[in-house]
Amino acid sequence: MEKKTKILICGDSFAADWTIKTKTSGWVNFLKDTDIIAQAGVGEYKILKQLQSCKLELYTHIIVSHTSPYRIHTITNPLHINDSLHYACDFIYDDVKDRLPNVEKFFTDYFDLDYSIYVHTKICEDIDKLTKNYKTIHMNHVDWKGLYKFKDQMDFSKLKKSVNNSNHYDEKNNMIVYNKVLDRI
Repeated sequence: MEKKTKILICGDSFAADWTIKTKTSGWVNFLKDTDIIAQAGVGEYKILKQLQSCKLELYTHIIVSHTSPYRIHTITNPLHINDSLHYACDFIYDDVKDRLPNVEKFFTDYFDLDYSIYVHTKICEDIDKLTKNYKTIHMNHVDWKGLYKFKDQMDFSKLKKSVNNSNHYDEKNNMIVYNKVLDRI
């Protein structure tokens, strides 16, 4: 008897269940038999922690939506304390630049991009090792040039760039992502 499809969805906001906060459905909401634990605004370390918190053997498929190395890990983000969707959000420049005092200087003068890419790569390696024995789809929605390459990676960065005035996808683009993911399952 074949195992019934059960999908684990981890990652950042591109894989989060936005219906928690809005009436907008994303591509993840069209898939059946899913456990969606992706969280808006999280960095790669928190994505690793999502995977480590699950019994991966319970799933027929795992989908991991990876994020930018520009996210800075934080235990608590003061901008999103009472936000049901972004409560675990890490810092990224575009989110904090106009909302926290003197933060621009940190990102322009003190932030070490080489270090961030190194740490991001090491975490991606850990995720790859953790998921290597499972049917896993890795995806990115941000520019991924020069970053860790997963064996079965779907690059949606061009689709993301085509979205006007939005941080995420509209209905049409959500269906494009959904159909491409469905083709891989």
